[in-house]
Amino acid sequence: MRLLLVVLLTLVGSTPALAQNSVFGVHGIGFPGRPISARAGSTPALAQNSVFGVHGIGFPGRPISARARALGGGTALFDARSAVNPATVASIGPLLVTASSGTSLRNFTALDTVVTGLSETRFPYAFAGTMVRSTPLSFALSYSSYAERSFDQTTTDSVTIRGERLGVVDQLISSGAVTDLRAAIGWRLIPRVNVGGAVHLLSGSVRRVANRFFPGSESYYDMEETNKIRLSGLGISAGVLFAPIQQMSIAVSIRSDTELKSSLDALDLGRVDLPISFAGGLFIQAHPSIRLATTAERHLWSSAEADLKAAGGAYAFDTWAIGSGVELGGDSGIPLRLGTRYAELPFSPSLEQATEFLVSAGTAMEFAGGRATLEASVERIMRDGAGAEERAWFLMFALTVIP
Repeated sequence: MRLLLVVLLTLVGSTPALAQNSVFGVHGIGFPGRPISARAGSTPALAQNSVFGVHGIGFPGRPISARARALGGGTALFDARSAVNPATVASIGPLLVTASSGTSLRNFTALDTVVTGLSETRFPYAFAGTMVRSTPLSFALSYSSYAERSFDQTTTDSVTIRGERLGVVDQLISSGAVTDLRAAIGWRLIPRVNVGGAVHLLSGSVRRVANRFFPGSESYYDMEETNKIRLSGLGISAGVLFAPIQQMSIAVSIRSDTELKSSLDALDLGRVDLPISFAGGLFIQAHPSIRLATTAERHLWSSAEADLKAAGGAYAFDTWAIGSGVELGGDSGIPLRLGTRYAELPFSPSLEQATEFLVSAGTAMEFAGGRATLEASVERIMRDGAGAEERAWFLMFALTVIP
C-alpha cells in the first residue's frame, strides 16, 4: 500500500514537505518508512520542462500553429491549422500537412535556488486536413501536447537510521507527457457560417525514477525505484465561426474533457477531473494587408483540486488567458506577425496562483508555387508566482505542404 501511495503522489502532485526549503520540493516520498528531517537544500537539475509544470498534472500545452503563436494566440479560434476551434476545419480545401519543432531555453529562480541554461527540443504539434469531395465537409487530424510532466530534482537531506545521523541525496526524475490526438469535422453550414465538432483522445505515460544516495557512507547501498505510469482520457469540443461582414469574423468554442486516468500495469491508481473550457474571439481585416485578432479563454481547472488534494497534491485554479496579435502583409511577400498574451497558470503548491506574460513575433515564406510554407515564431516568456520566477525563449518552426 505504501508503494501505491508513493506512485499516486508522484503522479498527481507533490506533497509540501515539513520544513520545506523549496516550494517545488517533492522530496522523501520515494522511500517510505524512513524518517526525514533537517532538509538542507533543493537543486533542480538541468533536464526539465517548465518549473511550473512540477505540480498538478503538469504544464498545460497549447494546440496551436506557429502562425497563431507568433500572433500571441490571437488567431487560435480562426486558424484552420490550430486545434482549438473545430469549425475552422470547414475552410480546409485540398490535403495539407503541417509538422513543427519547438525549442525552449529557460532560466528560473525558486526561493534560494537559481538555475540557468535549461534547454530542450520537442515536436509539439502536427496537423493534417482535407475536404471531403462533393460535400460541404472537411476533416482534420492533429497531435499536440495536453500537459508536460518532465523534470529532474535533487535534494540534500539527512535521516536517522538506527540512531545514526546520515547525509542523503534524493533524486526524483519524471519524464513524460499527456498527448492530445484530435479528430475534427467542419461543416460549411451556410454562407458565412461554419460549425464543427471534434473528439479528443488523451494518452501518454510518465516514467518516474526515485533515487537515494548515501554519500560518504560504506554501510548502506544506493537505492533506485522506477515506475512507468500510463495515462488516458477523453474529450469533446465544438465551435462556431461566423462572419457577419466580409472584414470581420466572430468565433466561439467549448471543450469538455472527462478524467485523466492513471494506471500502473493492470492497477488503477486514480483519476483527476479535467476542465471544461470556453473560448471566444474576434478577427478584423482592417486593411487588405492588416489583420487583427484577439482570443480569450476560460479553463475551469479548479475541478481537479479535490482529486489532487486527496493525494496530498497541488492547489488548482480556474484560469483566464487572452492573446492578441497583428499581421502585416502576407498576401504577397513575407508577413510580419506580432503578438502578446497574458495567462493564469492552473497549478500551484500554495494559495498563490502563478501567471504568464509573453510577447511574440514571427514570419513565413512560401515555396514551390505556394504549395509549401515555412513559418517561424519566437516568444519571450515571463512566468511569476508561488515562490518562483521563470524567464524563457520558445522558438517554433513549422513546414506546411500541399501535396
